[in-house]
Amino acid sequence: MKKMVSSLLMTSALLLGAAAPVVANAATTDAGSTTTGVTFTANTDTTKPVDPNNPNKTLDPDPTDNGNNGGKPGAGLALAYAPTTIDFGTHEIDLINAHKYNANGAVDGATDAKGKAGKDSATTNGTFKLGSGGANTGSKVILEVADGRGTNAGWDLSVTSTGDIASLKGATITLPAGNVTASGSTDGNGAVSNAVTIDAGSGSATGTTSNVVLTAATGNGAGVTVDSLDPANLTLNVAANTASAKTYDGTLNWSLSDTPSN
Repeated sequence: MKKMVSSLLMTSALLLGAAAPVVANAATTDAGSTTTGVTFTANTDTTKPVDPNNPNKTLDPDPTDNGNNGGKPGAGLALAYAPTTIDFGTHEIDLINAHKYNANGAVDGATDAKGKAGKDSATTNGTFKLGSGGANTGSKVILEVADGRGTNAGWDLSVTSTGDIASLKGATITLPAGNVTASGSTDGNGAVSNAVTIDAGSGSATGTTSNVVLTAATGNGAGVTVDSLDPANLTLNVAANTASAKTYDGTLNWSLSDTPSN
């Protein structure tokens, strides 16, 4: 009997020993390191205009707009696109009231105030066409700045007005703040659109208003920036009884600076 109990105890001890885990303490015997890196250089390709609705897609200016582009695309920092024409329409002289004639050719923000030739007539021109096949036709006034310098130094796009329109006494042109989008993986790149009012002919801003329509502070503005302006709020502002019965021609002069004002 004693021999059997002793045998059972030994068996139990063996079973318990088999169930216990064996823990190994691994020691680090050596270590090393590998360096990594990547180098980028400035983009040297001429940047084409991009689709305002998809800034990652390049476009050619619409051929029905004579294939023209009011900007000067280039490498590095460049004005990739600006409208070739902004027409404020045809209007009857008002002896009593001042008016805002918008870039659709209508009056005071309306779609078409009177709709009669010789009175006030909305216009359809090549102003808002961007992209073969009519992409973006008639929707927004588009400005595009391309910055492939890789410096994140920022930039300013300003505007002045010159020409015979200077003889339209006291007239000003207002450009509204637009909707800003940009190429790349995010919706924006930090660029900001500003509302500005400029003298229609003297080549200067009015009062203390800046004439910088689009700006990117240091650290911002890389890639292609698209500024989409509402033509109903882009206006020629004319005082009462100042216009003669004639056509006034003018030019909007765009200036892109590599030194941001902010």
